[in-house]
Amino acid sequence: MKKIISIALILCVLFGLCAGCLSAKPYAKGKLTSTGFESEFIGVRYTLPEGFTLATETEMRDMMGTGAAYFDLDKDLVDYAEMMTVYEMIALLPGGYPNVIVMVEKLPLVSRNISVEQYMDILKEQLQDVGVMSYTFSEGYADVEMAGKTYKQFTATTSVYGFALVQGYICEKIGDRIIAFITTCEQGSEDVLAALMAGFSEY
Repeated sequence: MKKIISIALILCVLFGLCAGCLSAKPYAKGKLTSTGFESEFIGVRYTLPEGFTLATETEMRDMMGTGAAYFDLDKDLVDYAEMMTVYEMIALLPGGYPNVIVMVEKLPLVSRNISVEQYMDILKEQLQDVGVMSYTFSEGYADVEMAGKTYKQFTATTSVYGFALVQGYICEKIGDRIIAFITTCEQGSEDVLAALMAGFSEY
């Protein structure tokens, strides 16, 4: 009798573990629309505000650095779920700033248990290690509400050709992926950036 109970308990545990694995929804890339962008996986829609523009799929593919031959295939055959970094959307003011990049990063197997805060710690180290620019980071990680969800955020301030730039990193984790909204604007133009970000809404 004890043996039967033990086996039943093991099966319950295994079933619970499998259910936990299935609870993470599979990744599916969002799509550009006639008015902006939408992603069921990320849980957002974006309506492009007047005066701003969207990068095309081709421009985003170039940024991903993937071989052109790969994308010569039928777009329905491209397996974005296997790509480590996918640019979902880029919206910007003509001229460059402000802009927002929506990016999805697939975490390596050895890093899939890290928290959003740990990911951001690593990101800060990588930014400093690049060595091209020096960054000043905000302290800690703030909670920010956007499109019906709560994200973690930090800012990084740097200088490029005498212009002070402020970058914002707004992140969450879904399953084995980090969702990042990366904003860049010139210091003092935060109101224009706010107008750009107002296009986001809940899916």
